[in-house]
Amino acid sequence: MIDPNWKTFDFSPYDSIFHVAAIVHKNEKQMNSDLYEKVNTKLPIELATIAKHSGLRQFIFLSSMSVYGNDTEEITRETRENPSSYYGKSKLAAEIGLKDLQSDSFKVLILRPPMVYGPQATGNYSRLSKLSKFTPIFPKVANKRSMIYLDNLLEFVRLSIETELSGIHFPQNKDYVTTSQLVNVIRQV
Repeated sequence: MIDPNWKTFDFSPYDSIFHVAAIVHKNEKQMNSDLYEKVNTKLPIELATIAKHSGLRQFIFLSSMSVYGNDTEEITRETRENPSSYYGKSKLAAEIGLKDLQSDSFKVLILRPPMVYGPQATGNYSRLSKLSKFTPIFPKVANKRSMIYLDNLLEFVRLSIETELSGIHFPQNKDYVTTSQLVNVIRQV
């Protein structure tokens, strides 16, 4: 998407786009909020608009639980969005813009996955995994968080494409764990 020629790409032979590009896990104090807005908000909306006009039937947007902010409570469908970071705010703004593009002939699916774990998983799981191996003592944190195995997330995406699923969805494992429990499990592996 660095090459501006993508704007003239013919999406008509395709059924779906799974958009995952984003600025993530950066030191926000050193970064400008404009970059988050440009990459995380404007780019997916522009891509979806072009794809819709090309006749694409579905746009899948990988959003984030960051739209809820830093709350340590269990997140449910009733939890209100309250982003506290540039990242979370930019993802929520993209969701709002993308929902406006939805129509009977153009489905928009917004995925808000929790922490993703598995081989090659990046982000919070990777950092937590490294921390657990080098920190012999880890405080008991009473938060509850959901997770999803990378292959399960990809299977959810595959099924979503087959069924042309739309709306906001939270693919996740059935059970919630605390960060302390997660660190203990990672140490045992």
